[in-house]
Amino acid sequence: MKVCYEDENVNIWKHYQEKKNLELAYQMCKEVNASETEYIAGLYADDLFNKGKYNEAVDVYSESNKSFEEIFLKLVQID
Repeated sequence: MKVCYEDENVNIWKHYQEKKNLELAYQMCKEVNASETEYIAGLYADDLFNKGKYNEAVDVYSESNKSFEEIFLKLVQID
């Protein structure tokens, strides 16, 4: 299967997001689309958090558009 995008360098992160590969979506977005990076960073950080990778999630949350309060409340609820 071949996937083509009009402006592949800018939009390829969307393909990875649709395929639920948030790590690659985040990496690609950081490289070419700063305006969307905060959004993808939030999704990727949530994914890491849900997998129990809290330290990695905190690093990525720092680049997201999530509020400090939202992140803090998630971290406080960890057993």
